[in-house]
Amino acid sequence: MSTSNIFVLESDQDLPSFPPEQLVILDFTASWCGPCQRIGPMLKTLATRLPKIVIVKVDVDECQDVAADFEVDAMPTFVFLKGGKEVKRFSGADYNKLEEITLRILYSSSD
Repeated sequence: MSTSNIFVLESDQDLPSFPPEQLVILDFTASWCGPCQRIGPMLKTLATRLPKIVIVKVDVDECQDVAADFEVDAMPTFVFLKGGKEVKRFSGADYNKLEEITLRILYSSSD
C-alpha cells in the first residue's frame, strides 16, 4: 500500500511496536468479507487525513492466532490501541463511527 501509516500483518508474527503515544487501529478483515472490502478504501482516506494514526490490517484467515488473542469473532472489527493497551473496539463497516472514535481518542487529553 502506498500510505506509509498502513501496515499489513503478513502472518501470526508479533505485532510491530509503536511509540506509546501512537494511536494504532487494528483492522481485522478477511478477503471474503464484503463489508471489509467496502470500507478498505475509506481506511486509506482516514490514514491520509490523519497521519498521526497507524492502521494495521490483520487478515483473520492468515493471522488466526492474532485474531484469537484479540477475541475477534466478526469482521470487520476495529481494535484501538494506545500505549499498547486496548482502549476501544467495535465491529461493523460504519465509517462515520470509525472516524468519530478515532478523532475522540486521538484528540482526547492524556491521563
